[in-house]
Amino acid sequence: MSVILGIYSKSKNINKNEVKEVLKDFSLNGKRKLQTKKKNRVIFSALKQYGYGNIAENENKSSVILFGGRIYDFKEGVSKLIRKGHRFKNKKSCAEFVLHSYEEFGESFLKKINGIFSFAIYDEPKDELILANDSFGIHPMFIYNSGDYIIFSSEYHPLVRYHNFDKKLDYNAIVEYFTLGTTLGDKTFFESIKNLHQGSLLKTKGDKSYQKQYDLLDIKIPKNKKIDYFAGRLANIVNKATQSRAENPGEIACDLSGGADTRLILSNLTERQRHLTKFATNQSAYLKEKEDMDVFIAKRIAGMLNLNLKVRKSKPNVKEFGEHFFEKRPINNPKKVRLTGTFGGEFLGGCCFEKCPIQINKINDKEIRQSLKKIFTNHFLEKISDPLVSLKKELQNIKAENKELYFAIHQFTRGFFTRIYGGSRSGMGSLSPCQLAIESRESVFWDSRFLKVLLTVPKEFLVDYNVYNQIYKKHFPELTNVPTNSGLSDRKDSCMEFIGSGTEPKKVKKPRYSKALQEYLKSSDTWDKKFFNKEYALSESKRKCKNYSFYDTQSPFIKSFIDFEAWYRAFVLNPKSGSKSS
Repeated sequence: MSVILGIYSKSKNINKNEVKEVLKDFSLNGKRKLQTKKKNRVIFSALKQYGYGNIAENENKSSVILFGGRIYDFKEGVSKLIRKGHRFKNKKSCAEFVLHSYEEFGESFLKKINGIFSFAIYDEPKDELILANDSFGIHPMFIYNSGDYIIFSSEYHPLVRYHNFDKKLDYNAIVEYFTLGTTLGDKTFFESIKNLHQGSLLKTKGDKSYQKQYDLLDIKIPKNKKIDYFAGRLANIVNKATQSRAENPGEIACDLSGGADTRLILSNLTERQRHLTKFATNQSAYLKEKEDMDVFIAKRIAGMLNLNLKVRKSKPNVKEFGEHFFEKRPINNPKKVRLTGTFGGEFLGGCCFEKCPIQINKINDKEIRQSLKKIFTNHFLEKISDPLVSLKKELQNIKAENKELYFAIHQFTRGFFTRIYGGSRSGMGSLSPCQLAIESRESVFWDSRFLKVLLTVPKEFLVDYNVYNQIYKKHFPELTNVPTNSGLSDRKDSCMEFIGSGTEPKKVKKPRYSKALQEYLKSSDTWDKKFFNKEYALSESKRKCKNYSFYDTQSPFIKSFIDFEAWYRAFVLNPKSGSKSS
């Protein structure tokens, strides 16, 4: 992943004074080393991505591209473009490949490439700005469209620093978050900021814009196929996804845990790649090394395969959730790509059907409507659209036959402030898409080709790790004799033995998330004084959270409230608090 920022002036050359706070925030007060390009109406800025530039121009410098993310397996595409007369400064540059591909083929090439990306191209002779993202919209592009400027970034923070920024909240997004668990569509909590729709192309010239979805993902399920067929296809695509990311093993670091997901990645690496790759395992902050099952299993595997393994001790999480959460932004990209198994169990193991905030086969209309009336005042309800109607429209727009899986993928990768895994206090992507672009993680389970194949698999083969188990049994049995601590081992017919969950103490020092709620109760300028049912907040907190110590026992409502309250304070009441670096 990589971090990008672009500014396009609709009617004049850019006045730097009008956007200086945006640029200052993106640079983290000059601490980030950026690659920046200015051309009359545009400013493009980016962190360099793993040694390759994210800004590139064509041969006559009439067009410039700002690129975030990565494209995979495009070596043959570069050769084809060279034969057609295009010249490359760096044949490994994703930015140059995309720019020349767009020049040669227009938007048609977008459906054919495999990657996680968002980019902007400025065609100077046409004075046209083109924005696009990957088929699943995993690499975020937040867009603020004002009267004078279009400001876009993979980060949320810089957009709100615009001197004339419209802070009006999107009440529909807020009500969806509190009643459904996540925002729908392209909405964020500001009306003026949208996350570019997945698989979309947006063209802007002056004050006129045109947007289309180039990849509808109209994918069918072959119902006459057996589980072995899907296991074979998925094993093949996982292997290709791993090899694409590990082509230069010296440039990657690979996670290794006690679970099945990172082990599947390891099983797809060649002996040479394993030898050249550095592996890392996170040790619990509350355990000794010999007590941590992740460390125990990872060391056992590393010993078998002679891997270069480093054990990293995690830091205890004792801070209360609050504005400081939004201050954690990296100054520079790391030197290595961190290859992880993120969302392996959720997507390939089928856990997403139970863990995503909105489970479309369990939607309870009556419960949602009751929540609306309890949480919000009548004054607020007059201002919003019915979230159930919005949800049904969202589901109707999905073209993939495997609608439930598609929507689950959307929630995990694009849901803004979902409360899965304990809300914003979790490190498992619950701040997606805010987190995805600023982290160095890359997962084979975010691969767009893999996800397209996954959408062909019937639900009954995905749930309970059914097809995952077959993939290990039939295609990657090498490490199945080493016990695991999660995932596949939960199954009765698992190919792996369950080793146990370690000796992590049940009572460790965990954060008390009372500060945000207590501040809310005292404050006179909190967003919801007019719209939020204060009596309900108080009764819920007392009923569910004795002494305001709500960690394991907190209700979904309280989780949501604290997350949103901290977000509101960081971005609306005190917007400059989010500009610090970690």
